[in-house]
Amino acid sequence: MWVSSLNLRDVRCHATLDLEFGAGCTLLVGGNGAGKTTVLEALHWLGTGRSFRRVPDEALVRTGRPAATVRARVHSGSRARVVHAEIPAQGSARVLLDGTAHRRGSSPSPVQATVFSPDDLELVKGGPQVRREYLDELLMVVTPRLRVVRDDLGRTLRQRNALLRRGLRSRADVGTLEVLTERFAGLSGELVAGRWELVARLLPGLRAAVEALDPVNRVEVAYRCSWEDPRTGGDARCGKVDAVPGAGPRPAELAETLWTALAARADLEAERGLTTLGPHRDDVLVELGGRDARTQGSQGEQRTLALALRLAAHGLVTEVLGVEPVLLLDDMFSELDERRSAALVERVRGAGQAVITATHDPPRAIRPVATIELRAGSLSPAA
Repeated sequence: MWVSSLNLRDVRCHATLDLEFGAGCTLLVGGNGAGKTTVLEALHWLGTGRSFRRVPDEALVRTGRPAATVRARVHSGSRARVVHAEIPAQGSARVLLDGTAHRRGSSPSPVQATVFSPDDLELVKGGPQVRREYLDELLMVVTPRLRVVRDDLGRTLRQRNALLRRGLRSRADVGTLEVLTERFAGLSGELVAGRWELVARLLPGLRAAVEALDPVNRVEVAYRCSWEDPRTGGDARCGKVDAVPGAGPRPAELAETLWTALAARADLEAERGLTTLGPHRDDVLVELGGRDARTQGSQGEQRTLALALRLAAHGLVTEVLGVEPVLLLDDMFSELDERRSAALVERVRGAGQAVITATHDPPRAIRPVATIELRAGSLSPAA
């Protein structure tokens, strides 16, 4: 797939911005604050319904304006589609696909993109929430049926927490909590089994990417449940993931062990007024050369792993959907050494479409088909 045009109105610093892209590589250049990253952010939002900067929707709306609009023309094979989003400063965003209302963030979106950003380092160095979001965003593309499971799980968790905060004042409250707990455990089993399966499918591509970037280290991945892992036993244990789809724990056994663990914590949860175990507290642990990459990896090793995680995700989405997402690279080459830059260049050169932002010239081997200079919301062809 590729995007032929992008129109922004009142998106961050851009009052009006109209861009046209070719099917190859487009380079966006300009100083800090010129709005280069905003272009990538808008494309990513159309695909996922959220910003990769991890900010609320209202942050995309230009100061003093009631709403931002993003419109793109997207091609897949011989078919062209138009995606239009209205993002208000207050209230819910609205998405239209070829003029018809489209559920925000629904999958599969006609816009698929893989973002590479210096902030990807947080995938390795950051807290568990960043890695959970990485998995779940990818999971919604690779296994769309789990979107409903994730959404139902979120609602059930909010209802359960609200009841725990209010307190169990009657026998009816106790019964409601039992129903919510059973539902929460069942949905959690489905989501965690899906995450585990996703990591198994991701692992070969992740290992291949690490091998290309840093052949010295072998990568291993473990999924850490916040409750007893049926494969290892014990609270908060890690289960090593093998690159064998279908070999992970089953939803039913995950649900049963979570239900049992929650029952054992009933008094503690009533005291704290929140759900202390579940997928919202899980993590993914990655080892490089037998060492925890988060706490023992060097900066270079952590950057290698972050880049490999994005490359692996890009490859898996391409395999599953049968079309290659657009590559969006946000000032990446200023952050990478020569070896890692060369590996990323090879990925860009083999891609269908890429949009790259830079304050300085990227490696010569990229050879963009077009270079556009942004100046605080305006644009012009670069020399």
